[in-house]
Amino acid sequence: MTYHCALMLDELELDVHLGVPEAERQVTQKVRVSVSFHFAAPPACAADDDTQQFVCYDEVSRRMMAYVATRSFRFIEYLAHALHAQVREYLVMKMPDAADATKIRLCVHKVALPVEYSVGGARYIVSDAPIAT
Repeated sequence: MTYHCALMLDELELDVHLGVPEAERQVTQKVRVSVSFHFAAPPACAADDDTQQFVCYDEVSRRMMAYVATRSFRFIEYLAHALHAQVREYLVMKMPDAADATKIRLCVHKVALPVEYSVGGARYIVSDAPIAT
């Protein structure tokens, strides 16, 4: 039987210095990051409850938090690509047997925009695989 498997981490909240004007970057803003791992085959932890090859939610979120803690960003697009690279590096380290065949989709959601009448923020998605619209 063929399985299509994905693990989704929804809306990890990060405090990020983000914004085009320097004044906007002076204080942190809430950014929500969602990451999904699309496995080519079920991961080892789907068949073995004692394996050490698994995605640790805490490790992924702490890696992203540490990355943004000492930097500022002008664009959510740049932030998304940088975080995607961080998650990819984590996956190669944590699940070397599955990393090459696993696709990662990452969405950065800037919750509040300095734009009159904006209530939904802005999102940018980066993925190893085609993005369905």
